[in-house]
Amino acid sequence: MPSAHAKLSPSSSPRWLECPGSVHAEPAAPDVGSAASDEGTACHFVAEQCLVEDKQPAEFVGLTIKAEEKQRPVTFTEEMAGWVNEAIDWVRDYLAEHPGSVLYTETEVDIGLAFGLPVDETGKTVLWGTADFAIIAAQELVVGDFKFGYRNVSVHTSQLDLYAMGFIHWLACFCFERVRKVIIQPRAKDEPEETVIEMEALDARREEWVPKVRAALDPAAPRVPGEKQCAWCKAAPICAALHAHTQRLAQAEFESPEDLSLEEVADVLGKAGMIRAHLHAIETFAARMLAAGREVPGFKLVRAKRNRVWKDTAGAIQVLGEFGIGPDRYLSTPELVSPAQAEKIIGKKGKALLEPYIDQPLGEPKLAPESDPRPAVAGEFEAWDEDAA
Repeated sequence: MPSAHAKLSPSSSPRWLECPGSVHAEPAAPDVGSAASDEGTACHFVAEQCLVEDKQPAEFVGLTIKAEEKQRPVTFTEEMAGWVNEAIDWVRDYLAEHPGSVLYTETEVDIGLAFGLPVDETGKTVLWGTADFAIIAAQELVVGDFKFGYRNVSVHTSQLDLYAMGFIHWLACFCFERVRKVIIQPRAKDEPEETVIEMEALDARREEWVPKVRAALDPAAPRVPGEKQCAWCKAAPICAALHAHTQRLAQAEFESPEDLSLEEVADVLGKAGMIRAHLHAIETFAARMLAAGREVPGFKLVRAKRNRVWKDTAGAIQVLGEFGIGPDRYLSTPELVSPAQAEKIIGKKGKALLEPYIDQPLGEPKLAPESDPRPAVAGEFEAWDEDAA
């Protein structure tokens, strides 16, 4: 799996298409690694292996996976296998329903060529990315993305549009009628989300984005604060434009509720997301500084609590069965109940016997006041990139 990222990354395009100045706004602290991003990288790796080598996710359960240099080793669990299985099922079903289609997985696409950008010394433009999967069918191009986190991502994201534009430029010999965009998010949505865009509409969108792409390459491009583009921007905590914008919102809007009309209350609520985004950026910035060994007076990094998970459900079921406990008590249509629920069912005498089959994942870094009883863990977290997951 490629680990490098482009200056104009498709996954961060919702930010730089709206705020071109964010591309040249360098963050003042490194990113902090997260267990979620490491899990996502491992799941992407297994998904690719299963599609390319016709394997099943269950074959990877229990294996330690380190797909990228910056990724910390991850033990692939049955829960993760379930997420991957749901992701690749859509791809396999589509291929079965469209015989003769060609599948591409983890394919690097130089999208900038579709926008007339020059190739640099690396042999590609500054706008490129690696698509999770693409399928060439008889009359349509399919571009899809696997998301293994909890954050809901719309299928209408510009990321998929850009991948489609790049593939179409690359596959100029094919005449597609439409593009099918697919987002598969096992933890965020019950079903994969897909939509179709006609070629004429996609080309019109590309023309609309040409000046936006070029603006993002201008070192003097303006900063344009907004809830969507600021939410995941590394430069948000040091962005003077966002700070001034948030200050204006706070000063103008946070009056006594009793002095506001219902229309004014609604207006304040509509702008609350922007202020929350700025606060989130400041908290994330402080966490990164602490992880880098800097001191933030009055605060420290602690590990967030994570729920325990099964690392061997078969072994746990065997223990429960040996205690004479029927499946109707420990199976929850059709999955095994959580470790905590199983311990309640089996009681104190059997609790220790379940321990070998339970895993306690490490929690992610979390900002906390110095008065928090949990020990500080600064220095345990490695730098990472925002697109790692």
